Amino acid sequence: MKYLFCVIFLFLNFAALVKGQILYGGKRVVFRKDSSVYITVPNEVISERFTTTLKDIDSADEIVKKHLLAINKKGEGFKLDNYYKQYVGLIVNGKKWVYMNASTKKEDYFLVNTLYPKGGGKDYFTSFIDIDSRKIISFYFNAPK
Repeated sequence: MKYLFCVIFLFLNFAALVKGQILYGGKRVVFRKDSSVYITVPNEVISERFTTTLKDIDSADEIVKKHLLAINKKGEGFKLDNYYKQYVGLIVNGKKWVYMNASTKKEDYFLVNTLYPKGGGKDYFTSFIDIDSRKIISFYFNAPK
């Protein structure tokens, strides 16, 4: 049984690499710097992209978890672990930013391009995180359904 699990895990990771992405744990996908993605950067100039590392996305997750904790104090009850997350690394004005796109549902094109569903409310959010300064630049939940 362990052998079958390992084969399936390796196959899923290989499939993600074939498409140009790196899959971590089934719920987190990194888009490499040379992969095509659709993102809109808020009033900033991108000088280049970079491929985020596991350390980068762990830092981004930690920063967003603190933000969600602040929202949770208002009784919302959000948990980052409930979301499938996509990450794109950006260099903005010389600083490392991570674009995070998150959804409570794993869409068919999760490994292909960034998600942009219409509506969905709290089931979807996007965020730009400055991991060098350890702060959130922007964080938006989708509009309600």
